[in-house]
Amino acid sequence: MARNLGFLVVALLVLASSCESAIFSPVSDSHRSAALELFSPIDGSFGSLEETYEALKTFEVLGIEKKPDIRTSACASVADTLQSTSSALKDLFHALRVNGILKCDLKNEAFRGIESRLKDSLNSASSLLDFYYSIGGLMLVKDQTSVVDVHLGDADKIFRSIKALSQSDGRWRLSSNNPESSNDAAGIALETLAGVISLASSEIDHSLIATLKNDIAKLFDGIERYDDGTCYFDEKLVDARGHHGPLSASASVVRGITAFAAVASESLNLPGDKILGLARFFLGIGIPGSAKDLGSVPLILSLPATVLSVTKKDQLKVRVSTVLGSSAPPLSVKLMQIFISGSKDASIIDQKLKFDPDNSVHVLEKLPPNVNVGNYIFSFEVVFDDPEHKKNYVTGGRTKVPIHFTGIIKIDSAEIAVLDSDLGSIETQKKLELPGENAVALSANHLQKLRLSFQLITPAGQAFKPHQAFLKLRHESAVEHIFVVGNSGKKFEIILDFLGLVEKFYYLSGRYEIQLTVGDSVMENSFLQPLGHIELDLPDAPEKAARPPPQPVDPYTRYGPKAEITHIFRAPEKRPPRELSLAFLGLVLLPFFGFLAGLVHLRANLKIWPKSTVPATFAGLFHLGIAAVLLLYAFFWFKTPDTELTVGRSLGMDILVLSIAKQADKNFVLCQPTSSFVFIALHIAEENFTFSDTLMALRMMRAQFPHIEKSLRRDKVLRMFKLNTGQDDHAIMFTDDYLNQCSLLSLGGKVKDEQISQLINAGLLIRQLIDENMYWFSIPNIGSVLKGLSQGRKELLSFLSRRKYKEMMMATLEKKRLRLSPLDMRFHLRDLIGSGHLKTVQTPSGLIVRVAKD
Repeated sequence: MARNLGFLVVALLVLASSCESAIFSPVSDSHRSAALELFSPIDGSFGSLEETYEALKTFEVLGIEKKPDIRTSACASVADTLQSTSSALKDLFHALRVNGILKCDLKNEAFRGIESRLKDSLNSASSLLDFYYSIGGLMLVKDQTSVVDVHLGDADKIFRSIKALSQSDGRWRLSSNNPESSNDAAGIALETLAGVISLASSEIDHSLIATLKNDIAKLFDGIERYDDGTCYFDEKLVDARGHHGPLSASASVVRGITAFAAVASESLNLPGDKILGLARFFLGIGIPGSAKDLGSVPLILSLPATVLSVTKKDQLKVRVSTVLGSSAPPLSVKLMQIFISGSKDASIIDQKLKFDPDNSVHVLEKLPPNVNVGNYIFSFEVVFDDPEHKKNYVTGGRTKVPIHFTGIIKIDSAEIAVLDSDLGSIETQKKLELPGENAVALSANHLQKLRLSFQLITPAGQAFKPHQAFLKLRHESAVEHIFVVGNSGKKFEIILDFLGLVEKFYYLSGRYEIQLTVGDSVMENSFLQPLGHIELDLPDAPEKAARPPPQPVDPYTRYGPKAEITHIFRAPEKRPPRELSLAFLGLVLLPFFGFLAGLVHLRANLKIWPKSTVPATFAGLFHLGIAAVLLLYAFFWFKTPDTELTVGRSLGMDILVLSIAKQADKNFVLCQPTSSFVFIALHIAEENFTFSDTLMALRMMRAQFPHIEKSLRRDKVLRMFKLNTGQDDHAIMFTDDYLNQCSLLSLGGKVKDEQISQLINAGLLIRQLIDENMYWFSIPNIGSVLKGLSQGRKELLSFLSRRKYKEMMMATLEKKRLRLSPLDMRFHLRDLIGSGHLKTVQTPSGLIVRVAKD
């Protein structure tokens, strides 16, 4: 972190200069707060002298007054480092830097010892950093005391030793043993050589200075550049330990060039556009910058506002200042060219802006006549009033600035009409107020057309083409259709031919909401406005026509709050009116009060209880009888007489789930619904019918059975029960026969608890698990019949499946007996034929029963 903070402080030092009001505000309170948060001492001191110097220098550059007090601990560390004979050159260098800020109380003897150590290290230096710390330390001693002579007698030799580490491209190596070079090392070398020139006791060889200037020029030849002119130095070497980013490398180079320019007798003649690019680089990353010490000060041309309203007649203002916002020398700003965005054509203007000394801005009093609502690029040029200022300031040539001119667009001649498709005559036409409230109501069929037209005019009276112009039709089923409104000259128009759009509209007739959208970034009155609706009468969709796409589900309806759950309770029993209840209470209590009145009238004295056995017994029985009467009153009042249960009936198969049958019952009917009809096996006396006659009767009843069944159930002639066979099997039984199973079932009306218990014990009712007040009807001993039904089906199907062609003559099959079913073979044949598992084929030999294919 210390190294990264080092180049940040250096960039602040190199690029900082005093400024008053400015366009840019590179140093703000946010920078100061960040510095205080970043440089936070631990136990009154920082980790090292290097970090201590970086913190103190940052506080000084940013002008932070309320900084941590670390003087005591820092000065103690400086004194110990300078007095120690084992301190490294790096520690001595940073100790002198900290002392240069804190001005610690040090003795002159300490500086004399340091001076000799630093000069001795120059003779044994083998790397660029050794020279950097030694020369830098001598420069700091020179600035902090005058009692020590720090001049170098062999400055040319040291200069050549450092110059030997340079490369042909202007970059430098850190040591002769390291072949890799970098821009960061070049900055360190330039700063070190600037110190050698400053400490030299005699003038350095001029050829060495010229060679160094040539190296600096080569260094700038390898500078990186963005498209906007921003320049920076980057490292081509990617090393996990030694690689520095663009900010570190650029700050190091700027620091070195600044130091060398301060001691050089001649100007460096650096390219002005690259100096300006470096300044933009530091400003772009939030670091204050000025290239004053580089030999030229970059001037920044900026606009306080780049969005101007033509309607409000806003003036174009230009401000020129240094990178830190200080005042620029006397100059003029000229508008040279105007480019239309997206076009290479340019208008040559060469118009001078008027300077406003009160606001320090240059004002374009009147826009050129060819400027209208839209996006433009203005090209400005800065011209110095005094040509001598070109030596000290850099403008970077012409500056191009994108400017957006907005305005209120007038919408004129807006109308919507319904046209006849053949003749093109107007059937219905409505004027529109755009923007404004519109609620047109139109109607059309597939043989007509819809036309919408309007004009857009700029404040200058010219036609305007917006970026967006859409017409949307939204069906009442939420299907939307969007059309682009085209323009021809000054007029925007769209014609929808419904005859050619019926497939796109999915043949959906009904109401369509009409919505118009016109918008642009430079249009101050962009709008999205409903116009009304149109009723479309489209033909019916053909069989193979495309269907409307499924509409997206609103996430709010799917994941939003659900409706409050309301619990449904059984409706309370209807109670009598309050007056009737009070009257009944009075009547109930009336005998009791009459009894008490009788006792008083008879002058009964309970204290005089008879002592004889017989009178005492009769007296006790009398009072017990009275108490029993009162107890009956209490029971009648506080307790419901009987618990009544209403057993609801349902004619639907979804509610009644019954397992009923009676094996020998001649009126029992078994049925099984199929996909489209119902097969009924009438278990009746079949002596008078052949099997084919039965099948014909069954086929006739398939279509009629649903209607007959509903009618018979409604008249309470039949009852249908769901069989627990694992398939969709149902049983039908005459209601009278089922009621005859138990006399209680034939009574009807409300059923009492003891009657329900009798039905349960008899196997006619089964209590539901989900609701204790709901019951299933059942038939006792039905399990054996259902078991025989299921096993008989499997046995018959298995028997036929094992045959070669999976078929058999009906007459032969009827004579077979099933081992696992007590039901007759004819019953199972009718059952499986009705369910579709078997089918019959008429042949000359008779009926054949065949297993149906899946």
